[in-house]
Parts: sequence; C-alpha cells; structure tokens
Amino acid sequence: MRSVLGVGLLFCALAASSFALDTPVRKIRDYPSPSRESLVRVRTAKIVAADYELLKQDFSQLRTLTQPQIDAWLLDQAGYISLPQAMSPSAADIQTPVDFDRGALKSAYRPEGYRRGMVFEAGTDVAPALLDGKGFGAREPRAGINSNGLMPTADAVRELIWQNVIHEIFKAHGGKFTTVRTYAVIDWGFELKAEGGRLLPAGAVLRQGHTREHWNFNSNLAKGVALEIELLLRQYGITSTGLSEALRRQTQVRFDLINIQGRALPGGGAAVVDFGTFVRVPVGYRFERPLAVRENIFLNAAVLGNTVGGNRDVGVLTEVMAPGSEGFIEAPVNVDAVSAELFGAGTPGLAGLVPEFDAVSLASARLRTRVEIESLVKRILGSLKLSSCQDLLTR
Repeated sequence: MRSVLGVGLLFCALAASSFALDTPVRKIRDYPSPSRESLVRVRTAKIVAADYELLKQDFSQLRTLTQPQIDAWLLDQAGYISLPQAMSPSAADIQTPVDFDRGALKSAYRPEGYRRGMVFEAGTDVAPALLDGKGFGAREPRAGINSNGLMPTADAVRELIWQNVIHEIFKAHGGKFTTVRTYAVIDWGFELKAEGGRLLPAGAVLRQGHTREHWNFNSNLAKGVALEIELLLRQYGITSTGLSEALRRQTQVRFDLINIQGRALPGGGAAVVDFGTFVRVPVGYRFERPLAVRENIFLNAAVLGNTVGGNRDVGVLTEVMAPGSEGFIEAPVNVDAVSAELFGAGTPGLAGLVPEFDAVSLASARLRTRVEIESLVKRILGSLKLSSCQDLLTR
C-alpha cells in the first residue's frame, strides 16, 4: 500500500514541526511488567493494509525492501498468536479452527494489562525496535470482547482509519497532540464467532511501541488534557464517547464518558492510542449529556495494586463539563468532517442514529480486500480539506 499519507492533504506551516511519535518506545524493558510467552505461527495470516513509509522510517532494515517483502517481514515478525488461542479446546467456542504451524514457535511479550495484546522485538542489535499489537490471543481465551483474545479485522481497519484521520486533525493544529501510529492490519484467515451465530473475519493491528499513563479506567490522560482533545474533535464531528464499555451505564446515568488513552507529552500535549471508541457523529447530532471521566476512588494506583488494568467497577464518575458551560460544544461544527457517503452509507438512513452506529463501523465491516481498504482510507484522507491553522485556532 502506498503511504496513506501521500494523498495531497492540505497542511499549514505549523504542522511541519508537529510532534510525531518520532522516537517510539524501542525496548521492552520500558513496558510495565512484560512477561515472555510462546506464540505459534498462523499459516493463513496475511497483511491487508500497511503504512510502508512509516515502517521504513521506524525500521532501518526495511528501507530498501519492496512492499511484498515488507509484508513477508511483518508476518515473519508478528504473524503469530498465543498458544492457548490456537490450541485450547475452550477456544473452539470463540473461533473457527486455526491453521497453525506446530513447528514454528516465537517468543513475544505480554505487558501488564495486555489481555489480547503482545509486543514483538523486531529491530536489530544496532537499532532495537518493537511492534505493539492487539488481537494476538489471550492466556485464557473466553467469551467477551476483551477476553476472547481477538478482534474482528473490521475493527482493526477501523482503528487504522481513525488513527490517520485524527492524526491529520492534530497536525493541522500545530502539533500539541499526536497519535501512536498504526503500522499494519493482519487478517488471520479464520473467523471469530460473534453473537447471533455470525462469523467475523478475525484480525489484529500492529502499531508503534508506546507506553501509557497509569490506567485510569476510561481516559488515562489528565482530565484537562482528555477534555481538550474531546472538544477539539467535536469540531470535526468526532467523539471518543460513542463506543464505550460503559455505554449502557452511560445511558442510565446520562453521562458521556470520555475515553481517550495515551501518553502525556511536554507542554500539555499527548500521544493518543487505541481508537476503538472514536466514532463519526451523524449530521445534525447534538451533545446533550454532561461529559465525565471515570476515576479510581482510591486515588492511588499503589493501593489498587495494579497500575495498568485492574477492577473497572472500582471507580466513580466525575463530571468534567456540563451543557451550557463555557466551551461545551453541543452541536458539532462538522468542519471538514468525513462525509457519510464516503463510507457507502447514505445520510438519510444515518442522520438519526446515535454515534455508536457510525458510518465507519458500517463500512469497515464490509471490507474484504486490500484494494477496498486502501481505496477507502485514501478517499477519507483525501476528503479532509483542513482549514488553515489560523482559522482553526481562532474559532
């Protein structure tokens, strides 16, 4: 895939010096409590999307390779899932059979809190580097979106889309915020068993090595930083409150729960990671509920005994901003927002839907080939005719 960033986007001069994650985490010792595990090679795995320019930037050994050669390298490094995911009898209730090579084992690391994630050492002795992945199997796979060890390929594509869109919005604002970049999407070649007997292609996402702030239930960034990011993205018809693990609880308590995860950067900035909860707000949608974050009631990670993960029911909703407050964005400006038509979803059927049923999800679920994915990502990024920095900063 030719770099999804090379599509003639309009940037201002300030964006040229934006904070990219130019120095991603390169050593596994920087992760919280990583434990080594054995994984097994999946024969049917294939790369369905990749940012080759970013990969060449972060991995010097790839700079002279062709795209097919980089695909093969990615699978050699990370085309593996956990042994229990591939071999455990209990996994048969979660997925269709996995075609794996019993003789091809690889060691990787599962940091604290990585229930379905693994980190692969993929650099050289001279230039160490990491591939951080989600959807690579669990220690004890069981039913549940964060317990089955996998993710639908469509969700991985969806994360790729939102990471790129949000990255470009951040760049247009001068680089205070950035994203942890997505390297590639893997389709495993077997199916995830979903509710109602549906079979969904199982996949995984690979991204830059990174660490996060201590886990704070939903948003783990400082409350003010998370709020600033949420309000910025609302100007583009995007919100982090659409697909939350506490969505049903939000409906009951009438809060919108901010869910922005990442790493703090100097000057009040942040590198955002994990785009599973971001959604495209339908045209005409209004934000009418107060914004909130979920905080640890112990106020001390040492008391909880787990700085990443932990009991998500131990926490309280803390109101951050209510409708009518200065700065609260009730109706998204939708400036330069991604049109629903780009996703093959006409606005008449989409306009009245709540955010968790956004057009990006609908489109990602239909994608099956690399050509389809490349085409959609390029069309989306090409549609972002971002205004000048001056216009954005003076709204």
